[in-house]
Amino acid sequence: MRKILTQIIAVLLIITTVSSFSSCAVVEWLFQEEKKESGAPIAFADPDYGQVESVDLTDDSSAFVGQVSPSSENEENSRFKKVSDYAVLIEKWDMFYGLGNCCDSKHTDEYVGGYNDDYLGYANYRITCCSSYAEVKQHAYHYMAEDLYEEWDCIEYFKYKGNLYFCIPAYGPSYHDVNKIEVLDDSNPSAVKIKAYEYDIDVKIGYTVFTVDTTGSYKIIDVENTYYYD
Repeated sequence: MRKILTQIIAVLLIITTVSSFSSCAVVEWLFQEEKKESGAPIAFADPDYGQVESVDLTDDSSAFVGQVSPSSENEENSRFKKVSDYAVLIEKWDMFYGLGNCCDSKHTDEYVGGYNDDYLGYANYRITCCSSYAEVKQHAYHYMAEDLYEEWDCIEYFKYKGNLYFCIPAYGPSYHDVNKIEVLDDSNPSAVKIKAYEYDIDVKIGYTVFTVDTTGSYKIIDVENTYYYD
């Protein structure tokens, strides 16, 4: 009889212990869920809209710094990186037509000034090399002639917390195969002609003949596009 009673007591103690543990687990789980829900608004809190500044896109070109033409630039004083490789130069060209500039930039998931809301499908990039639109343009002029520069209507430049950003539609632009560049004519260092094929995803859509001034930091001075579907 005593043995049976002891077993009953033991079973009751086990049930009580398990019930207590389960209750604690449930309480802890509820607490964690509550913390998660209450923390979400903090992670996605609205920014200080007062810190979002528009950028003047009519900056006077006289304020530009850096290179105007490769032959006249003092390479030591240039604040932009020297390019002496055709592949790098064409990648800069593709960057310009993909992002609208040739700047050093980093994609950011930071929620900035409503741009993510107002422009659905757009992505924000923080520029790390230039602080004004004038410098952004001059940075592009470091790699291409001024008459090749285009201002993209779909790109929004703005400042937030002292940093320069740009906002652009998220899409897959075409690009050139820089691993198979053909030199067509290098008899004149100030007007070397090279050829690279252009792709849209993995489909070859045409080719481009670039005329490059190699007398200083390499610079594209003319472009001729040929597309197979024209």
